[in-house]
Amino acid sequence: MTIQPVLEQLERLYDLHVHLVELADQKKEALIHNRIEELNGIVNRESKLVKQVAQADMERAQRIDEYMKGRGLPVTVGITISQLSKFIFQQEEKQQLLGCQEKLVQVIAQLKEKNQLNQQLIRQSLSFVNYSLDMLVGAEEDEAVYHNPAAQQKDSKRKSLFDTRA
Repeated sequence: MTIQPVLEQLERLYDLHVHLVELADQKKEALIHNRIEELNGIVNRESKLVKQVAQADMERAQRIDEYMKGRGLPVTVGITISQLSKFIFQQEEKQQLLGCQEKLVQVIAQLKEKNQLNQQLIRQSLSFVNYSLDMLVGAEEDEAVYHNPAAQQKDSKRKSLFDTRA
């Protein structure tokens, strides 16, 4: 029994994650330039890729189980690549496996970093939108200060920068 099917699955996972990194870059550009339609398309493609990643990861676990069974080794649920490498005695296969693992870890770290940046961009964008809305509609007065309820009924309309009657 060879480790090749596991390596192929790891390569597939790597390729899917590289595509997710590319989409994260595209998402960043769409966020910066406020291209909402493009952003929606990117998010749809991203969700499809995430489903493919989940499927590929399940297949990776199956390949590992098959390898362990083929070698007559005990099959444990959720075995990691590092744990699997301890059962491989051919140095070339072990190096290939650990090399694939390292590539995958690096691309996942890169994806995580890009997603965090995109998350910050989204927060900033929402903050700006909320600020703009407050400027247009007028922010409510500070609610922590006591106001006479009778006086509030007279002045219940919100103050605004724009005259809405115009």
